[in-house]
Amino acid sequence: MKRIAILLLSIVFAYGADPCLKVAHDLWKLQNSILKHAFLDLPKGAWARYDDGSTMLYVGQDVVEGQKLYGAEWHYRNLTMQVWYRIITRNKIYAGKKYPFRLIDPQYAFIFQNSMVLRLNAAQMRMMGSQWSHILSWGFIENTPPECSHNNVVAVKKETRTIGGKNVRVYKVIDDSGGYVAVSDEVPFGFIEGGDTNDVATQRLVNFGTNGKIHITHRLRANAMPVPMMPMMPMPMGGGQ
Repeated sequence: MKRIAILLLSIVFAYGADPCLKVAHDLWKLQNSILKHAFLDLPKGAWARYDDGSTMLYVGQDVVEGQKLYGAEWHYRNLTMQVWYRIITRNKIYAGKKYPFRLIDPQYAFIFQNSMVLRLNAAQMRMMGSQWSHILSWGFIENTPPECSHNNVVAVKKETRTIGGKNVRVYKVIDDSGGYVAVSDEVPFGFIEGGDTNDVATQRLVNFGTNGKIHITHRLRANAMPVPMMPMMPMPMGGGQ
C-alpha cells in the first residue's frame, strides 16, 4: 500500500512539474468536450453567426454515400455550402501516455448556388487545399497540441464572455508566437474568435441559437451533380480571409 501511495505521489508531482504535459491534458479534454457538446450533441438547426455575416447551422446525422456522417451548413451572402464529416481519433503520446483526440474529418461538400447543387468528395476537397474542418475549433487545438519534446509554449486561459446576451465560458489558447484561438464547448461548433500576435481578431462569434433553417435538404443532396473539375469558390469559415 505504501509503495502504491509513493507511486501515485510521484505521478502527481511529475504532472504538476511539467507545464507542457498539463496544457496537453487540458487541450485533450477541451477538444473532446467541444466535439461532443458543440457538435455531436447539438440539436438540428443549432446556429452560430459571425461578424463577417456568415452563419453556420448544424444539419445533424445522416447516411451520405453509404457512410454515417454529421453535417454542418455554411451560409454567406448568396452561397450555401454543406459539409459532411466522419468522426476519427488521432492519438498523441505525452510522457508515455496516450491521449486520443477526437476530430472531425470532411468527406463530402455540397454547394448550392444559382438553383444548382454540386457535390465534392474528400479527394477533391483535399486537392483544393481548404481547411474544411475549421468550423469546429479553427484547427488550432486539433492540429497543434503542444509538442513537449520541443518545449513549445502554449497557454490556456479561462474567461467568461457575454455573447448574444448569454454568458459563455471561454478558453483562450495562445501559442508561443502570440497567435490565439478562443473556443468554448457551450456554443455551436466551439469557435469564438481567432487572433494574431497583435491581438487583432480575424473573425468573431456574435450570436448563436437554435431552430435555424437548413437550405440543402436530403432530396437536394441526392440529386446533386458530381464536380468533375475543381471549381473556384469561397472557403468555409476559418479556411481563409
